[in-house]
Amino acid sequence: MNTAKLSPVETTKSNQLIDTVDNLNRLTGQARAVVTSLCSDDNFKTLNEATLANLLWLLGERLDDIDKQIKQIKLG
Repeated sequence: MNTAKLSPVETTKSNQLIDTVDNLNRLTGQARAVVTSLCSDDNFKTLNEATLANLLWLLGERLDDIDKQIKQIKLG
């Protein structure tokens, strides 16, 4: 077990990575919930066009947010 203390910079980077992973988990969960709600019992067939468009927009937003989080990991 490594008991060495992290420097303040390492601690900050570690916390940022944890935050990014938490955000990815939250965002993928939200995206999955939209897809599940659309596909469950073929709900997409019964939704009006505005609701369906809003759900698809929301899904696109979450995917964009996920992409941003992944880029943060690559840059970090």
